[in-house]
Amino acid sequence: FVVTWYDQTGNGRHASQATTTSQPRIMLSGVIERQGSRPAIRFMGTTGAAKGLSTANLNIYGTAACFNGVAKVNTDLSYNALVNITNSNLPAPLDHYHNQVVIGNGSTYTFYTPTESFTAVYPLGIWTYQASGVTAANIKMWHNSTSILTTATNATSFGTVSKPLNIGTREDLLTALDGWISEVVTFSVLPSAIDRNFLEWTQAQYYGITTGVALGTLPAGTIPSAFVRTWYDQSGGGKNLVQATTTLQPRIVNTGVVDKQNNIPAVFFNAASYLTEGTMVTSRPY
Repeated sequence: FVVTWYDQTGNGRHASQATTTSQPRIMLSGVIERQGSRPAIRFMGTTGAAKGLSTANLNIYGTAACFNGVAKVNTDLSYNALVNITNSNLPAPLDHYHNQVVIGNGSTYTFYTPTESFTAVYPLGIWTYQASGVTAANIKMWHNSTSILTTATNATSFGTVSKPLNIGTREDLLTALDGWISEVVTFSVLPSAIDRNFLEWTQAQYYGITTGVALGTLPAGTIPSAFVRTWYDQSGGGKNLVQATTTLQPRIVNTGVVDKQNNIPAVFFNAASYLTEGTMVTSRPY
């Protein structure tokens, strides 16, 4: 079972669950939980008795928020939860469950209804939703990169409070998930259409999601390469490998395509690039 889902950004915003009976599952009888052949965390919540993960309090969504998740519902509950920040049961700024997107500031809120609901009828898919306090036109939602919500309704209820980011539930535990979550990504600004399309395209490639627009080919626009600043130690010991000099960082994405060996992601070193761990006691800590 999952005690901590580690933040991969380097900001240390880990999502955790100390109560053993509320921890989601990663392995069943020695077999890793999977969706689309990839590991996925199995949430086994029920309405009013959710099993989820939460970060420490965050207050980073002052003007905008965008939440993205790769997930599948196993069995529909009263309210199928994905990822949100709420003040008890009030959005602050975003909540999304079943067939509703709710925008709020922790005390006031507005409901919006997308054309597709987060329910068990769909296989593993990509769900992205966003809002800002700048314009109502920025209240939007996509499923597998297909637009399922655009609105020009009042957006003045957008706001944020210092509360945890919840995965698979919300703060009051009323919403829950009986299903799987493979990945969660969040932005404190609204990503551009190219950035969002590219994120969803990479998720589609990795998890084998084939239905939906713009998932089969690279999105239009300039596609950059990506390089590794930190290779995170997965043992919990914090012995991360780091390269702060950008020109010496090894490559992980080559013009939009993940570097691979035998169809598995691999970090590419060009003889000049390297990573180092500064505190491990060895004669050559590379």
